[in-house]
Amino acid sequence: MNQSANATLKSNNRSRRWLAGVTVMASLVVLAPQGSGMVAALEKPSVGDVVQNTGLRTARRMAPTPSAPAPAPTPGRPAGVTPKLTPTAPLAVESENDRFARQVIELTNVERVAAGVGAVTALPELVQAAMIHVEDQRNKQCASGILTHTGTDGSRGVDRILRTGLDISRWGENIACGHTSPEAVVQGWMNSPTHRANLLDGRLTHIGIGIGQSDTTDLNYWVQEFATLR
Repeated sequence: MNQSANATLKSNNRSRRWLAGVTVMASLVVLAPQGSGMVAALEKPSVGDVVQNTGLRTARRMAPTPSAPAPAPTPGRPAGVTPKLTPTAPLAVESENDRFARQVIELTNVERVAAGVGAVTALPELVQAAMIHVEDQRNKQCASGILTHTGTDGSRGVDRILRTGLDISRWGENIACGHTSPEAVVQGWMNSPTHRANLLDGRLTHIGIGIGQSDTTDLNYWVQEFATLR
């Protein structure tokens, strides 16, 4: 399922976290695995503060440690005996979902650069918005055709983004289910006109990826949020 939407914020609703007066245009595209895309522009000021660009968390890499000469004997300690060291905390380990999210962003930027548009920057608030929909939808039977941008509370992608406090002028959302790798889901979105339009929209400047698995089928549920900050 593919959807697109254009939303105009009414000036007397700036303090609210949802938008009114949205015109939705939808078309159905058969995808296996499935995906859906939605995009809209916000033409009037909305709520929230502009958040500075930040990066998505990635794993820390362990650098090789050079060999050091043996320490000189300490007075009062027998030669060859060294004190016990307190173990340090382990380095952060990147989960598979974190790695997949990072790779989706990298692959998205490869496609954008190839198309002559600017790369998007990861933003934690967009990750948060994406994960809200992942948690709401990951146990739906998306493999059977139940795939929607509308949350069980009636929210749309723009509503979930605004709830994070971001002040945006444009947004887009791609969703998909069943793809087993970042390469597969990005290729699936690129093969669908509406998903591709979101992914290559040069007006969108920031991105957040959410990934989760069904508790019963282990199918991957993917959400790709885009936005332009005011």
